[in-house]
Amino acid sequence: MNMVSTSQRQYRPSKQNRLTKTIGLEDLRARFAVSFAVLLLSCLLQTSVFARGSVTESASLGLATRTFKVVTIGPGCGGFFGHVRIDLESEGNEAGAGFTIGFDPTILSNPEVTVGANALSWALTLNESQVGIGRIFILLDSSTTAALSPPDRRMVNIRFDVAPGAPVGPTSITFVPNDASPAVVKAQSTSDSLGNLIPTAYQGADLMIGGTACTTSTRVSVSGRVTTSTGVGIRNAGVFITDSDGNQRKVLTSSLGYYQFDEIDSGKSYVIGVSSRRYRFASRVVQVIDNLTDLDFVGLE
Repeated sequence: MNMVSTSQRQYRPSKQNRLTKTIGLEDLRARFAVSFAVLLLSCLLQTSVFARGSVTESASLGLATRTFKVVTIGPGCGGFFGHVRIDLESEGNEAGAGFTIGFDPTILSNPEVTVGANALSWALTLNESQVGIGRIFILLDSSTTAALSPPDRRMVNIRFDVAPGAPVGPTSITFVPNDASPAVVKAQSTSDSLGNLIPTAYQGADLMIGGTACTTSTRVSVSGRVTTSTGVGIRNAGVFITDSDGNQRKVLTSSLGYYQFDEIDSGKSYVIGVSSRRYRFASRVVQVIDNLTDLDFVGLE
C-alpha cells in the first residue's frame, strides 16, 4: 500500500507544479495575444497609409480644381451680337491650353475670338474648320505660366453674330468633349511649362437670346478700368464711346484707372476705345443691352 501510494505521488503533479504550468500557459497566451494585436495594428496602419496614398494620388490625377469656364455677358439680340468670355480658375502653373467651344450654328455664327485681359502675352491660334457645325477650336500658348486665382483669369473673348429672329431663350455654349461625334479637330488639354498634361475641368453656360432688354430702350451705364499690363491703373486716359450714327462721348479715367459712362441707350452697338500718350489700346465693339461692368482695357507700350 505504501509503495502504491508512493508511486502515485511520483506521477501526480504537485499543487505548486500545477500552478507553475498554469501560469506559464497563461503567460504564453498573453504574449501571443499581444503579438497578434501588434501585428493586426501594424496591418491596419499600413492599410490606412496605403489608402491615404491612393486618395491623394486620385485627387492629384483626377480631381482638378483648375477650371475653364464660359461666362456670358448680357443677352444677345437678334440681328446684333452675343458676347462670351472664357475664364480660367487657375492653379498658377498653366502655360498652354486647347479646347473646342460648341454653339448652335442656327442661332450664333461668325465667332470673333480675341485674347482676354489676362492673356495678352499668350499666343492665340484658331481652327475654324468646324464652324459650320457650331464648333471652333482655340489654342493658347505662353512662355510664362498663368497667375494663380483668385480672381479667375480672363483668357478669351468671343463675339458671335446673333441670327435675326432668333428664338427667345437660352442657347448653350459648351466645351466639346474629346469623344464627341463627329470627332473634334484637336483634343482638349491643358499643360504646364514643361509640356506635362495637367487635369482640368470644363464648365459651360447658357447665353440668353432676346427678351425685354432687346425690345425696350432704356438708359444704362458702361464702366470698367484702364490698366497697364502689370495691372496698374492709368490715370487721365481718354475713353470714348461711339454709336452707329457717329455720335461720340468721352470721359477721363480716375486716379486708379476707372471710368464710367452713364445714360447710354441700350439695345445698340458701340465702339469703345482708349487714347493715351504712352500706351496703345485696341478698340472694341460691344452690344449694350444692360448695365455693362468690367469692360476693361489693358495697354501695351
